[in-house]
Amino acid sequence: MDEQDKARYLGEAAFIRAFWYFNLVTMFGDVPLILTNLSPSEYLQGSTPAAEVWAQIEADLTMARENLPRRSA
Repeated sequence: MDEQDKARYLGEAAFIRAFWYFNLVTMFGDVPLILTNLSPSEYLQGSTPAAEVWAQIEADLTMARENLPRRSA
């Protein structure tokens, strides 16, 4: 895979994750923060403090800004 395309796809995924966690933490406050794939036995997760979720949202948006093109091609 072309490295530029890979960076763009990862940036898009980071933006989408930040968007949906933004919606969740805004509506519900503390929510489970899942950053890896889980096996079925791990599906029941505890809540993560909202401050940690906001920090992850900021990190995801920073990553997206660094890897997405400034304009659509």
